[in-house]
Amino acid sequence: MAKRRGKRACPEPPRISPRKKYLFAAVAVVGFFALLELGLAIGGVEPLVEQSDPYVGFASSIPLSPETESGRSGELVTAPNKVRWFNRQQFMKRKPTNTYRIFTLGGSTTYGRPYNDEVSFSGWLREMLAVADISRHWEVINAGGISYASYRAAVVMEELIDYDPDLFIIYMGHNEFLERRTYPERIETPRALTEAAGLLSSTRIFAAGHQLIQRIQGKPAVVEDKRGVLESEVDTILASSIGPGAYQRDDEGRRQTLAHFRFSLQRMIDLARSGDADVLLVIPASNLKDSPPFKSEPRPGPVTY
Repeated sequence: MAKRRGKRACPEPPRISPRKKYLFAAVAVVGFFALLELGLAIGGVEPLVEQSDPYVGFASSIPLSPETESGRSGELVTAPNKVRWFNRQQFMKRKPTNTYRIFTLGGSTTYGRPYNDEVSFSGWLREMLAVADISRHWEVINAGGISYASYRAAVVMEELIDYDPDLFIIYMGHNEFLERRTYPERIETPRALTEAAGLLSSTRIFAAGHQLIQRIQGKPAVVEDKRGVLESEVDTILASSIGPGAYQRDDEGRRQTLAHFRFSLQRMIDLARSGDADVLLVIPASNLKDSPPFKSEPRPGPVTY
C-alpha cells in the first residue's frame, strides 16, 4: 500500500540582515547622487563656490595667464597687464606626463618682494625639489601678487584650478587690511554651519537646487549686488593721498575683515578640493619686536595704568 506523500514545503527566501539592508540603501542613495552630480557636470552646472564671493565683487576679471597667440600650442604665460603685480611665469596648459604641478599663492612674500621669483620661497622650492626627488618633474608656478589679500588670491585660484594642479601652497594674512572696502550686513553664522555650507557649495547639486529656488521665488537673473565692488587690481590705503591717516580704530571693521579672511581661506580649500588638489596652508611669519606700528591710536575712554 502506497504511503501518502506530504506536500513539500516551499523554501523560505534567504533573510537579509538589517545591516545589509542599510548598506544596500546607502549604496543606492550615494549612487543616485553621484550620477546626478555627474549629469549636472555634463550639463555645465558650476558649483557655487566657483562662482562668487559673498563679501566683495570685482569690477572686472582679467585672466592671469591667457594662452599665447604665438609659439607652442597650449602654452600659458602671465598677461602683460599683470606683470606689475605678478612674476612672469610660463607653463603648458595641459600638464606634461610625470609632472607634479604646484601653485604658490599669496602676497609680496610669495612674489619674492623686493626682488623677484628667483629668490622667493617658490624659486627655492623649485630648485630643491628637482634635487631631492628626480623620479618626477617638479613644476612650481609662482602666483603670488604684490599687495594681494586672500579674496583676490581666491579669484586667481578660480583660474588656476583649471590647469590640473596637484598642490596649492597658500601663504596669506599680511594684506587683509590694505584695501578700503565695505561689507553688506551679514548674520554671524556658527563655524560648523559655515563649514557645512562650504562643503555643500562645492557640489553641483546644491548649485542646481539654489538656481531652482531662485526661479520658484521669481527672483530675476540679475539682482542688485550689495557687496562692496573693488577695482580689478589693488588700490591700497597706504598708496592713497591720505595714506596712514585713513586708518582709524574700527573694532567692527576688524571683525568683518577677519570673518572675510576666514571665509576666503575656506573657499580656496573648497576650490582645491573641487579640482582634486591638495592644500598646504602656511602660517605667516611675525616679527612684532622689530616692526613697530606705523601709527598708534589709544583706546577710547580714560587711560588706566
